[in-house]
Amino acid sequence: MTRRAENLAEDYDTPAEVVNAWMKSPTHKANIMNGEFEYIGIGCVKVGEHIYWTQEFLTR
Repeated sequence: MTRRAENLAEDYDTPAEVVNAWMKSPTHKANIMNGEFEYIGIGCVKVGEHIYWTQEFLTR
């Protein structure tokens, strides 16, 4: 069974800031701490004045 989850964020300036915000959110923290996920993808892109962050989690 494939299982997926995603964390998204906008307008944090540094990786430390966005991870701190995710860890304060019970839903986002649950994705990060879930030991069942086998793979993770991480992305960050700046579009104009906005910075978008993503974490993708996957297990097969």
